[in-house]
Amino acid sequence: MNWKFNLHPSHVGEQCTGDEAAIKKASGKFVFSSRRGVVKLLASYREEQLSILLKQRYGRNVQTEDEIPAYVRREDAEALDRIRLEVDKRVAAIIETEGKIANYIDFDRSDIRQLAVRLAEHEYRDPADKIRFAEALLGAPIPGASLESQHERTCTAMFWRRALTVRVSRAREQFFLRLGLIGRNKERYSSSLSVDAREQQLYAQEKWMRETVLVPGKVDNDNNDVTRTRREISLSDVVKRPEHKFAKLYTFVKGMESLGDQQKLASAMVTITLDPRWHPNPLHGKKKWNGKSPREAHKSFCKGWQAVMRDLDRHGIKLSGLRVVEPHRDACPHYHIWLLYRPEHETKILLAIMRYFPLGLKVRTPGAGQLSDKDEIYENRLDLAAGAPRTWRGIKDKFQVEFSRIVRKLDANGERRACSSASYVMKYLMKTLPANVRKPSNKSRDGAGTGKSSDEVEISRVDAFRSVWGINQGQLFGIAKCLTIWDELRRIQNAPEHPLMKDLWKKARGGEAVGRVEKCSEQKGDAHAFLEALGGLDAARNGKRNGKRLVVARLVEEVRNRYGDVIKRTTGIRLLEKERKKVKKVDSKGKAVRYGWKIFTEVVVSIATKVEKWKFEKKRSNLFNLDKKSTAAGFSTA
Repeated sequence: MNWKFNLHPSHVGEQCTGDEAAIKKASGKFVFSSRRGVVKLLASYREEQLSILLKQRYGRNVQTEDEIPAYVRREDAEALDRIRLEVDKRVAAIIETEGKIANYIDFDRSDIRQLAVRLAEHEYRDPADKIRFAEALLGAPIPGASLESQHERTCTAMFWRRALTVRVSRAREQFFLRLGLIGRNKERYSSSLSVDAREQQLYAQEKWMRETVLVPGKVDNDNNDVTRTRREISLSDVVKRPEHKFAKLYTFVKGMESLGDQQKLASAMVTITLDPRWHPNPLHGKKKWNGKSPREAHKSFCKGWQAVMRDLDRHGIKLSGLRVVEPHRDACPHYHIWLLYRPEHETKILLAIMRYFPLGLKVRTPGAGQLSDKDEIYENRLDLAAGAPRTWRGIKDKFQVEFSRIVRKLDANGERRACSSASYVMKYLMKTLPANVRKPSNKSRDGAGTGKSSDEVEISRVDAFRSVWGINQGQLFGIAKCLTIWDELRRIQNAPEHPLMKDLWKKARGGEAVGRVEKCSEQKGDAHAFLEALGGLDAARNGKRNGKRLVVARLVEEVRNRYGDVIKRTTGIRLLEKERKKVKKVDSKGKAVRYGWKIFTEVVVSIATKVEKWKFEKKRSNLFNLDKKSTAAGFSTA
């Protein structure tokens, strides 16, 4: 197989040319920008490392070997060979950690498309050999329930194109992190190359949606698709936009807030920062990076947060809220968590958090300013358990967890006056919106020459970060899994017959009006009543639910995908009755008898929401207008 280039250090020797060389000569610094590409960056990195080692031996006035006198080079031939070897090792350390994919990290979309076709068409005697090659190249197991489906994927160009696009973009971004290109006063949050690729991707998606329509179809007696005669629906009119997802998320946040006030739950904002070993380019302190990617850092946090929730659950403590992910400027993620909890559980919650995030806790005093000597600082769990905070030492005081209580302020009528939990959460939810939805702020140097404000530039870089590393911006927890159910109920145009389903249908749609809920409609759902009907917040109850309870779940059907694997596809909703009973359990030998709990599930009613089959088709051109334009211009369409 012919590779585009070989990134082995002995083959990298491209020099800076043109304007880049002039900038380097005038400033005495090496030009580093992700838009230059991998090969040129490696060449610049090689020159920089060689310059550093030469300065250490011959003084700071020497930057290249050509500046060393010829007789000195002859005398120090062995020392210079050792310097070159050390430079080769440093360059190799930058790229070799990415494995075999390092040979392709400078590929663009067209290169990846051609490579995907070659890899799909390449044949092996044993299918298992091709699967092992694919896993070694991609650095991950090939998905599939059987050997046949895995092999089918490795023989499909579309699978290779998607897998290589993700793997190459992440390997390239990791390469930029190792070079130190991403961080404060550099390329913030993500590389400029990733931002460009993300903008091209969004433009291509928007163009495809404008040119694609949905055409309803039906299945005849012979199981053949027959297209019905009906108006076409533009895909861009029905697809969920970021602002729609934001509106739904904010609706549920407001509903959770009102339920928390009703149940007299406490609320707080928790900010958790990962420890220094996950920061590629820290702003303060010594660099201790372990070389792992932001995606691995995110998995590390998720593992710790799940452990926190598990420990609290063992003590009968439930939490509800929202978790939002944000990157630092060096691409290390940190987390803002809005919590709803019972006030009497606050200390146990903090102890559980500090068990897995132990590098300091700051508890902010309600009503205090940004910097206050009244804030409580705990260095470890022992101090927190003893209730012995130390004094605040100033702005340079570092801590891993910040816990800020949100205090209710009520007016004379007992209604909320200020400090709404939703207003706290809004600050972080707004950062998940694209720049064209928000109002642009003042222009700055970052947006100069691009027509973008600094706000738009920052949002586009954060969006590129999430796209590259596959990190979801926000997630609700501590409520019933109802976001999909909410969408399915709003999709049903006529009221269900079952009384409970009809009640949920009215709450989700915001009334009894039938028909399709159009965009920008005044028909707004009631998330408070919807969540209350599904059992309310987990934080408002202790322990496990006993007895019978009704649960709304997805109605799914099993179908086979193009690779032959069985997948579950949502086709509607179901109303289930669950009952937790104590049953007898017998060991494998059939002797010892013990009692355990088991949940029995019974389907009450099922409603199909996707009863029609839709097809994607290219939008047809308006031939009538085309004929008129051609005739007016003097052309015949005959």
